[in-house]
Amino acid sequence: MTNNRSKSPLKKDQKIKEMQDTVIKIMAEMGYDSMFDEDGYYPFSLNTDNKDYFRGFDSEEEMPYLSDVCFIISFDYDLRYIEITEHCWKTIKLDDIKEVERLKRAINQSNFGYSVVTAYWINEEEQTIEISSNAGYPYLPNEAYLKDLFNRKIKDILCKNWFINHYLEEDRKKSI
Repeated sequence: MTNNRSKSPLKKDQKIKEMQDTVIKIMAEMGYDSMFDEDGYYPFSLNTDNKDYFRGFDSEEEMPYLSDVCFIISFDYDLRYIEITEHCWKTIKLDDIKEVERLKRAINQSNFGYSVVTAYWINEEEQTIEISSNAGYPYLPNEAYLKDLFNRKIKDILCKNWFINHYLEEDRKKSI
């Protein structure tokens, strides 16, 4: 019996290149102009012409965080999937103990039953807690599928962020 894994690094590199080329093509068709960097990340800001993304985000205060979404493609042998991550869309100072506790409760509440994962990290240097959201879906070499799921997942991430902000506000009102 031959070991197919001995050929896998070359096949893996070729498959990743094919996936990246497909993603670059469909993103260009959707109005995004970027390339994958050396770490395999495809950075972009949301296309503000797509008003569907911004439904529910009416105020100027809510809009600034919408520019940090990062599109990531990952490949692990037979497991191919796309991840869309919005890095550090919210920060809270660690010395604001009540707000940090509210945030933890809001993240936990929003993670139940929702396909977007939200997590937080402590930035010791800045003394902040940083929140990121992530959604993934299987990669299939079907451009219509990729475009549709991309748009759905972006909307899911934005809605999840909206829920967290809503839960935070509800919790603040309870403590008044």
